[in-house]
Amino acid sequence: MPVSQRTRLLPFCRRPAGDKYELLFQDSREIEDPQGRGRLTLYRIRAVRAIRDVVRRGDLGGYVQSLDNLSHAGNCWVADRACILGNARIWGDAWVGGAATVCDQAWVFERAVVCGQAVVAGSARVFGQAQVYGRSYVGGHVLVAGQAVVSGQAHAMGCCWVGGQARLDHDAWLSGNQIITEAPSGCLWPSGCREIPGPRVLSERA
Repeated sequence: MPVSQRTRLLPFCRRPAGDKYELLFQDSREIEDPQGRGRLTLYRIRAVRAIRDVVRRGDLGGYVQSLDNLSHAGNCWVADRACILGNARIWGDAWVGGAATVCDQAWVFERAVVCGQAVVAGSARVFGQAQVYGRSYVGGHVLVAGQAVVSGQAHAMGCCWVGGQARLDHDAWLSGNQIITEAPSGCLWPSGCREIPGPRVLSERA
């Protein structure tokens, strides 16, 4: 049954035993589709069991468009006001928090962390122990892995690989087919910083 139909039937939706969260249909956010295809409704999640040492049963999390966005397996979690939408997937022990957005076909998995006001979009993959935070943007087919960090107002696009101990921060701009594994902090391509493309919140209901 599509989510749109279930919202009319239940105050929340829960899968069979083993689930770790439920959707709260009465607590939602309406945002603009990053692909320009109208408006999307996201629903807040609530833990139905303890996760790690920081999420207790009954704790509220962030927002997802559907149950497919956040895996019920592992210790992955969406916290605070973070938003997961489209065909984005969060699994493993990944953590997405703050006001971060993961959208399109992006994946965040293993022990990766995305937080702050970061946006992970396109077909980007963030995994390993990588961290993406600040007002950074990771899109295209970029892979961020290992212990790499993308922060500040850095942009990583194209088909780049950011791995190892690399640190992309400030207003660094990475594109094309670059492979960065031991990059110094700072601006690799000083191009100035544009507004980071992310979905705009149109309305909220709690």
